[in-house]
Amino acid sequence: MVDNPYRLNYGTRQYQIFDIDGSNFIRVESIEIFNKDFPNATGTIKEEKLNSGDIEITSLEISGAMRMSEKEINGIAISFYTPQGTFFTDSSTSESYKTITTQVKVKGKLISAAQKLDFYWGVENASIFPSNEYYNKYLGRGWKCLNNKNIINETESIVEWVPAKDTYILNFENATARDNKIKVAVIYNNTVFTKEINIQNLSANMPILTIESDSGTKFYYDIGHPTLTCKINNNELLDYEYHWAYEDNVGILHELFTTTEQNI
Repeated sequence: MVDNPYRLNYGTRQYQIFDIDGSNFIRVESIEIFNKDFPNATGTIKEEKLNSGDIEITSLEISGAMRMSEKEINGIAISFYTPQGTFFTDSSTSESYKTITTQVKVKGKLISAAQKLDFYWGVENASIFPSNEYYNKYLGRGWKCLNNKNIINETESIVEWVPAKDTYILNFENATARDNKIKVAVIYNNTVFTKEINIQNLSANMPILTIESDSGTKFYYDIGHPTLTCKINNNELLDYEYHWAYEDNVGILHELFTTTEQNI
């Protein structure tokens, strides 16, 4: 191609958006660029060589992005940036880690770190209730707070949590479960916003927990007293500590009882 048909005298940043299957996407094998109905070159081969370079592509980048919802465009949305991915493998070592960075957007615009938002990080733990020292009111029941804390009253488990930064680092040695659910609570304009992410450890050798009922899983006419039994790898083991709770209609856990001898 010769001449400068579009009269471009400087480079401009261009974007092209493609829909992909995020669940099965692995890699980009190749990139091919072609044009249609662009002015054809004229003149001799020598002239084309003298006028080459009219169209130039530089700094080609591929970035993953999620389509913004109406809520993200008009309200407040939280997303995570995980440069090392979201799972550990058999090749992971004690030095392996996953960085989780929170991104807060208000009406589609990213909030800068200079605004000093308060972040509270937690890991899923069904044994955490308001009476537990690791309970944080912003994270709620069932989440063990990972922030630093100041102990106010050790006897009554009263602590003051220190706000963290927008980034949390999960080390391989701390990702003992196959599914390590991490939650962040962000305080913006005195309002709490939360977001969860699951970091998988594909090499974890965790026991399989099952709960069995001796009378089915449904009540009819509010009649029945089923007995629930927790089994570990399909066995009843009594040398574990069991924490029982139920989840209400809005997803809040309520503790039933704790025992070190009974799994029923």
